[in-house]
Amino acid sequence: MDDVASNISHTLDVGVVTRRGAYYSYNGENLGQGRAKSMDKLVEEPAIMEAIEADVRRVIAERQGLPHFSAQPEPFLTQHTLWIPPYIPEHPLSTP
Repeated sequence: MDDVASNISHTLDVGVVTRRGAYYSYNGENLGQGRAKSMDKLVEEPAIMEAIEADVRRVIAERQGLPHFSAQPEPFLTQHTLWIPPYIPEHPLSTP
């Protein structure tokens, strides 16, 4: 729960989550009245928390002038390759 509480504080600082009075909201959706209720909703619905984290990363990257990287980076290799060593006649383990 401490991680969620600190995340709410950071999201408020960045401007991804907004607060009006005691109500916290994200993208116009009410997260809850009060910090505790908002944290409960984020724990119950991890998809919302993941979306908030992605938005925070995007905003921070934009502020620092960095390119935005997705939460799930693309794989380095798109297809697996198998390296087969060349045939060396004088090597005892080489087969033609």
